[in-house]
Amino acid sequence: MTRILTTVIKGILEQMKVKENEKVILLTTREIDPTSPNIAEHWFDALTESGAQSLRITVPSVEKNGKLVSSVQNREFDHQILKQSDLIINLQVKFPGNIPKPINIYSDEFNDILRGGTRWQDVMMNHPETNYRRLYPRDEIIKKTQEGAKLMQEAKTIRITSKHGTDMTMDKTGRKAMACIGVANEPGRWENLGNGLVCCAPIEDSANGNMVIMPGDVFPHEGVDLLEIREPVKIKVKDGKIKSIEGGLEAGIIRKHLASKDEDAYSISGHIGWGTQDAAVLPNSKYFTTPDYEGYSGNMQNHWGKNIFDAPAKYNGFAGLNRSNGHGGPSCLNNTFYLDDEIIVNEGKLVHDKCK
Repeated sequence: MTRILTTVIKGILEQMKVKENEKVILLTTREIDPTSPNIAEHWFDALTESGAQSLRITVPSVEKNGKLVSSVQNREFDHQILKQSDLIINLQVKFPGNIPKPINIYSDEFNDILRGGTRWQDVMMNHPETNYRRLYPRDEIIKKTQEGAKLMQEAKTIRITSKHGTDMTMDKTGRKAMACIGVANEPGRWENLGNGLVCCAPIEDSANGNMVIMPGDVFPHEGVDLLEIREPVKIKVKDGKIKSIEGGLEAGIIRKHLASKDEDAYSISGHIGWGTQDAAVLPNSKYFTTPDYEGYSGNMQNHWGKNIFDAPAKYNGFAGLNRSNGHGGPSCLNNTFYLDDEIIVNEGKLVHDKCK
């Protein structure tokens, strides 16, 4: 199994277009994923065999006000080292968890790294022996994700509905579309391994209507792996902002979560779109991991808050205006997604000919 995993990683590196003598940084933290304590060594071996000039940097987490925070953010020394690489592979423990990212992708520092042409590859998977192969970057996923991004790029309006009461519209005129294809294969591109997602950041004050998060849907929440919804959560939105959150226990947790952030965290602006990863599984699987949550085929991905992430690569980034300290939101099944009144996803099933 050890050799097989290294071989799989070498194939992933080929998808990232890693070339001989490229400068690659393997970025890790001291905290290790217990499902694969030696995963960094597999990546380092694969990089060595690929001929890349690889360097492993282990970043400590620093405690501040009782929470672990990044030790890289706002440190010029670390920033300059990262900017000098061709590719950064950021190995993280299982997301969301309690371990901070070495650098927040929704930051000016991160955008600056990408603008210099550095590729950034996040890897957020537990059980890599299974999940690297299950969510291996496949051409058909990449193609339909890129085709979906083309449709979203041209669209001006988005509408989301569901038979449970969701009916929300928003404007995206002029905003770039994002194709999350899972591999950082061109200069200035950020990716998360295994992902498949089409999304954009809507105009910050444009969302209006109602959203209903149903049992079976999920919501990322600090301090736990993932908040699974057991009772309907009804949300009213006006002029881009969440005005009320009603429901049972989960509604209260979401209210508390948003209250711990700032006013702009209530904005329906982080990103919105649909999943394209047909190998993704639901939370009841032991192998459920970040790309499953974001990329589950036909799911409605809706994150609120910060959206300043941008990148020079095509169909990558949001280029929004919201600088909240919050970014998160639900992943919902069985929703219907329209672009300019053209149906793309029907009750959780991709139906548009160009991207199903």
